[in-house]
Amino acid sequence: MRRTLVALAVACFAVLGAAGCADNASTDSNNEPANEQPGGDGPEGSSGFNAPHACDLLTTEIASAVMGMPAQQGRTNADITRNGARYSTCGYTPADLSAPNLGVNLAMDAPVDESGVANVEGAFDAMTTIDPSATPVSGYGDRAVWSPNTGQLVVMKNGLWMSFMVGEGIDVTSWTLDDAKRLADALLPTL
Repeated sequence: MRRTLVALAVACFAVLGAAGCADNASTDSNNEPANEQPGGDGPEGSSGFNAPHACDLLTTEIASAVMGMPAQQGRTNADITRNGARYSTCGYTPADLSAPNLGVNLAMDAPVDESGVANVEGAFDAMTTIDPSATPVSGYGDRAVWSPNTGQLVVMKNGLWMSFMVGEGIDVTSWTLDDAKRLADALLPTL
């Protein structure tokens, strides 16, 4: 559980810090976060903006397959809309509390309006500032980087910023790109 919270804090800093973490949080016109299902045409497509929640994509079945054991949803499900983008997280831990301290986490930043497009792109671009050792990864989305100092595979695909994190324990520097790729391989084809 502690590892999941550390990973969430790292992801939150990466997204919200890079996207201009302002005190003036905003929501949609109904004063609630957008909640569309995945599968739209993305920010510039004919169907408008697509702002899925991370838990729309990361399911118990997928988390269980990635961990190799039954999973239970953790308490890491943020849903914040500000600066034209919806930030959400979804995390899972082993259902068996005596199992290793393993976690599977997905963080997403998705534009809900035109102003959010630049903020989401900025969140991706900021990854190299947050972790100067971040290296490009080919074959994942439109652009991708591996951040060894934060244990994240960060991917831009169809206007969505996604951070894939899979690891054991709270030392995120011990998490591997191969583990993060297993999660990305399970989720990216759905977008």
